[in-house]
Amino acid sequence: MVICSPVKQPLKYASSISVIEKTSKEGGFSMEIVDVESKRRDKFGIIAEILEIAKDGTLKTQIMYKANLSFTQLNEYLGFMLKNGLITQVSDKGKMVYAATSKGLDFLRRYCELAELLKENVSGKNGVKIPPDRLLKNV
Repeated sequence: MVICSPVKQPLKYASSISVIEKTSKEGGFSMEIVDVESKRRDKFGIIAEILEIAKDGTLKTQIMYKANLSFTQLNEYLGFMLKNGLITQVSDKGKMVYAATSKGLDFLRRYCELAELLKENVSGKNGVKIPPDRLLKNV
């Protein structure tokens, strides 16, 4: 799941895309973008999720399980991301570790910014509108 800005309520995005935000065990926030109608993730979302998982370096199997990808799908994404310099592959104690590069982290940051721009009609329970995060910081 991609870590973006903290929001306490689920958000609705244009074209039936729903964003589900959850608090992680470490106290951070994670964001899962899901197309409500088809339940499919887009390619940029999967790339962002892989980058989030590999921020500090991780094994291929951990990426596969955490991103919920098959071995074949993961190899395709990792090949694309390695070729485009979004992640690096280094050997650590005989195991291949994948880590996000500065270019990959920049992609992740921009992806989160775009997700923020797509916000539409942020509502809480009973249709009550929630003020933007920037207005809640002073409260």
